[in-house]
Amino acid sequence: HFRMKARQRIQMIADKGSFHELYSNMKADNPLNFPGYKDKIETVRVASSESEAVVCGAATIGKQKCCLFVMESYFMMGSMGSAVGEKITTLFEYAVQYRMPVIGFTVSGGARMQEGLLSLMQMAKTSGAVEQHSKKGGLYITVLTDPTTGGVTASFAMLGDIILSEPNATI
Repeated sequence: HFRMKARQRIQMIADKGSFHELYSNMKADNPLNFPGYKDKIETVRVASSESEAVVCGAATIGKQKCCLFVMESYFMMGSMGSAVGEKITTLFEYAVQYRMPVIGFTVSGGARMQEGLLSLMQMAKTSGAVEQHSKKGGLYITVLTDPTTGGVTASFAMLGDIILSEPNATI
């Protein structure tokens, strides 16, 4: 149990060759024209090799179909901005449409301050998507990794039907 890149975790959990990424085109913008944010985003995209702080997709685990999201700690510590909220929300909508469970691996320092209130609004948006999935009978399993804090903890991370935590993870 240690920090790892999102794609490493996907490779470890999903059946070989089964992961199909969704929503990779959703990326952070600079909606508030926060000074230096655009440059920071470009820097972390290169450093993390990811376009955003969460990777979403469909896969099989033990030959069972599921939707999977894995937050990327190496992308601004997995902070939740508008694109992260949209990707997770859209994944839950996909799971409802195709009647699939969702498994989420959370790691986050919280809401992305450079997006202000737009980032905080993602808490309600993702929580609503989880609720709709639940109302349709969907199973949601969360795996809390180190650290899972802030707005992620106050929203979708703690709404799982089954919540697991890695040993010694800061929650």
